[in-house]
Amino acid sequence: MAIVTINDTTLNAIADAIREKTKATDTLKPSEFAPAIQEISVGGDVASLVDRSLTEFTNEEITTVGVYAFARCPQLVSVNIPNVTTIGNYGFYDIDSLTTINAPKVETITDCAFRNSQGLVNVSFPNLTSVGMECFDTCQKIETFDAPNLTTIGEDAFSNCRKLTAANFPKAETIGRAAFYYCQALEEIYFPLVTTIQDYTFAYCKELMKADFDSLTSITGTGTGAFSGCTNLVALILRSETMCTVASVKALTNTPIASGTGYIYVPAAIIEEYKADSIWSTYANQFRAIEDYPDICEKEEAM
Repeated sequence: MAIVTINDTTLNAIADAIREKTKATDTLKPSEFAPAIQEISVGGDVASLVDRSLTEFTNEEITTVGVYAFARCPQLVSVNIPNVTTIGNYGFYDIDSLTTINAPKVETITDCAFRNSQGLVNVSFPNLTSVGMECFDTCQKIETFDAPNLTTIGEDAFSNCRKLTAANFPKAETIGRAAFYYCQALEEIYFPLVTTIQDYTFAYCKELMKADFDSLTSITGTGTGAFSGCTNLVALILRSETMCTVASVKALTNTPIASGTGYIYVPAAIIEEYKADSIWSTYANQFRAIEDYPDICEKEEAM
């Protein structure tokens, strides 16, 4: 059997890490390390810091959920953390049993925090302002998501949320690449503040019929297009008085607009500018003036 030697420097480092997580100042003996770690209820980079047999968790004191804190807790059903403001990377990763989370003060949810958690259906974070990369990726049962103060949506944040039908993001300003990729139940979207979308952003949202933007001025990327594979997209509404630039005709590949049965609605004052553009001219026959179609271009509630 191999012999492992631990020197004083290593022991001090372990003690310092425990004190950092517990906010304690007491001197720790090596014999006290194990019980001290067991008393840490949330946080840290090691998943085993939380009892994996938890079914419910309530704590009104903690303000941060640490990295991997509850990841793969196989029986966790409900979480009540009313004073938490930040949920760290992989905090609730891969939990099929989790159906209820009460975290009204959360402002930031970082990368992969709820990725592949299959129990969530109706989600609400009233003070949330930022979600990270792949934050809710492959949460395939989410149907509604209410985050009225959300401003930043990371790459792949809601990718593969295949049952998502209603989301309230009226203050969203930034949407990452592939953020809503394969959200195939979405039928309509409205983003009043977003100025740029990228490759894959809404690709393969197969039920998407109407996409409405007040401020969009740039569709970037030359790979798989922002709306590629949206096979029911019959109305793209671009309300900005400044022409929205587009990097590639691939933005609308495999959509009714590309096949001649869908339309792009823009302000009458710049419709000819769109038609003359080197890329938009591919769809010259599909442009319509917003002012001429009030029924179709009536504003919906912001997504």
